[in-house]
Amino acid sequence: MKLNRIKIVLILLGLTFLFIIDDVLFILLFKELELWQLSAAVYFAVSVVVFFLNLSLALVVYRALKRRPVTGWEGMIGKTGKALETLANSGQVLVVGEIWQAESMEKIRKGSGVKITGVSGLTLSVVKLKDH
Repeated sequence: MKLNRIKIVLILLGLTFLFIIDDVLFILLFKELELWQLSAAVYFAVSVVVFFLNLSLALVVYRALKRRPVTGWEGMIGKTGKALETLANSGQVLVVGEIWQAESMEKIRKGSGVKITGVSGLTLSVVKLKDH
């Protein structure tokens, strides 16, 4: 567990320093061109702010990289939709704006909400959503 935390900290610091390189070059360019006549304290304050902004950006990037994209049939499980016709055994449902062939073990009336429990080829297995 401790090794994972160290790994996360090192990745975040690496990303932060990667993002901060262009900011440092920008500050040095302005200093060399004498576009800014600022004291060392102001440069330090700007550097600290830029560092924390870049650390925040690194954290966002790390979370995005850590999250695995859900695609394919795995992404369909748990989604909800609406029965376009009465499903005695099979019929059509509307899920995420797409019409799918569906099968159900129970009778589902037209217009009822359905929840996807499985996928077999291009056919969805659905159950009726419970009314609250």
